[in-house]
Amino acid sequence: MKKVEGYMAVLCDYLNASSRISLSEASLLLNVSESTARRLFTRLEQTGKAIRIHGGLKKIPEIIEEYSFEQAETQKLLEKKSISQAVISEIEGCSSIYLDSGSTVLQVSVALANFLRGKETPLPTIFTNSLRNMAVLTDVAPIQLIGGMYRIQRRDFCGFIAEHALKQLHFDVCILGTDGCKISDGFTTTDFDTAKLNEIVITRSSKKIVVADATKFTTGAMIRYAQIHEIDKIYTDASLLSTIDEPYNKLGVKIVRAK
Repeated sequence: MKKVEGYMAVLCDYLNASSRISLSEASLLLNVSESTARRLFTRLEQTGKAIRIHGGLKKIPEIIEEYSFEQAETQKLLEKKSISQAVISEIEGCSSIYLDSGSTVLQVSVALANFLRGKETPLPTIFTNSLRNMAVLTDVAPIQLIGGMYRIQRRDFCGFIAEHALKQLHFDVCILGTDGCKISDGFTTTDFDTAKLNEIVITRSSKKIVVADATKFTTGAMIRYAQIHEIDKIYTDASLLSTIDEPYNKLGVKIVRAK
């Protein structure tokens, strides 16, 4: 055990100096096999001391700006609205839908409310951990709020109770937001609670959709909640360059641009 802790301390010191380390570099640095280095990487990520990336490990940023829903809600609003209109085609015909609590998904809730308003039954049952989503959809379709520990800055619920509830459910489709979606990092977010909820939802959903404006493709956040291949489609705005599609397509992910 002391040897493992020593290895981890060496890796942390290296990351403090250079921000990231590859698997082969760690193997040489510690004079261990790559399989041992890989296990150390996993342990460091699980203890919140670093984050895994493709082929290596990187340092967690020391300063993380506190999330503000109100600030996020006003950024790229036109793009978010166009994305939300486009993703409705994935929801039509589904009987159970999960909506994440991000600001882009809020616009999906608005678009979905407009789509469902006046529709005849049967209507889909919508599940969400977001008070904002619930307020938008409560008068147009059956909605189930996933409760737990309330986060005022995000207007949502998380924690053990929310996680336990999600593990008992299955969704035809989930719509998730992201703070970053890069090939090297996967789909990332800024806090552990959101990452855990999204991880569970993905395993409980038949169809997995991420909504993200074009800026998210060049942005990475602290914690990965899914690798690229775990998601079926990404809906984004029209400004995303077409040259970015190929590596995603090779991993089985289709990128759909809103018109």
